[in-house]
Amino acid sequence: FAIDEADASTGERQANDYMADGPTRGSGQNVTVGPNGWEWLGGWERTYSILKYNGVARARISENGGDTWGPNANCPDEILPLTNDAPAVQRKISGLTHWSGGGTISSEGVMWGWRVLSPGPPFTEGRPYGDVPKIIVLMSDGQNSLVRNNDGGAVMSDYTAYGFLRNGRFPEERFDSATSYLDDRMRVACTNAKRAGITVYSVLFRERAANARALMRDCSTDGRLYYEAMNSSDLDRAFADIAASISKLRLSQ
Repeated sequence: FAIDEADASTGERQANDYMADGPTRGSGQNVTVGPNGWEWLGGWERTYSILKYNGVARARISENGGDTWGPNANCPDEILPLTNDAPAVQRKISGLTHWSGGGTISSEGVMWGWRVLSPGPPFTEGRPYGDVPKIIVLMSDGQNSLVRNNDGGAVMSDYTAYGFLRNGRFPEERFDSATSYLDDRMRVACTNAKRAGITVYSVLFRERAANARALMRDCSTDGRLYYEAMNSSDLDRAFADIAASISKLRLSQ
């Protein structure tokens, strides 16, 4: 649940300001009045107050891709569970949307891929471990990072799977520290997925930073299963090679 961020006193919308904080008064209309005369000042209180979720204030929600607002801001397309319906897979791929905001958190990509392959909830289509080869193809276009959102304010970053940078599940409220933490979480996710018997291919797209390259290479089961692509032609060749490799693996097992 991405909370509604504070109304801007200048009239400029905050990254995820999707409903009014409440009636205002005072100089610059910067005093928000709560029930029975309660008052709070500034963006911090207006952001975290639950009084505005009163069933009366109307929310402005956009979930159509690109820029989004609302409780599901920055949430990507829903996952298609495992299926042998090739047209359904192709329709899903064709309908995928670019989503702005949230940053790059590759550990979540690994973990949701693993959850789909697992025979247990939240997805139950996966066969038991050992019955069939289980494969994750992880693609990323950059370094793990958060999107800045009003650095000195109540949230600091866009809302993510780890919450906001401020008051979220990070060891420190610093962007460089958060990046290191996300890198560590990615290493743990990849290591544990591989220990569970999952083969991991990784593809890094249009990124030359040494730490990103090392992370993606180490995430793969074997360095030979790691690919770098700088353009669409490189990407096509990488996925064609991965498809051929998976086909050989399937036929051999």
